[in-house]
Amino acid sequence: MQLLIDEMRLRLSKLEQGEINRSAAAVSETDIQRWSDTFAGGDVNELFQGIAEALARGFHRGEIEFELGDFIANGLHWPMVDRANESTPVHPLLWDVFLAFDAGEFSVSDENPVKTKTAPMIAEIVARLDAKAPSAA
Repeated sequence: MQLLIDEMRLRLSKLEQGEINRSAAAVSETDIQRWSDTFAGGDVNELFQGIAEALARGFHRGEIEFELGDFIANGLHWPMVDRANESTPVHPLLWDVFLAFDAGEFSVSDENPVKTKTAPMIAEIVARLDAKAPSAA
């Protein structure tokens, strides 16, 4: 997943520097297929799981800054939602990660929403992931 994160970091940097526009920086269906083939054996749900875990753990460890995590989560929103239907809900972990980063975009006063909303939500997600992980015995 690190290569995917690095690719998105480069896109964000180019977007911020005006080298590319928002549509060129956006996650495309071609990206989803390429990434799922590269990182998840063609399984998009496995890709979404891996990205969600990488974003949550990376942000929690301070390796992924909020702006990058938010950019990636926002970029995956429509590809995730477009795959959902009555029998297939949105990917639950990726949805939770999206909501955590989304919460950091909005402040009701002089609070830092990344610290008061995103960080605790991500910490709870990481705790859930750790609780599900097989113990190292």
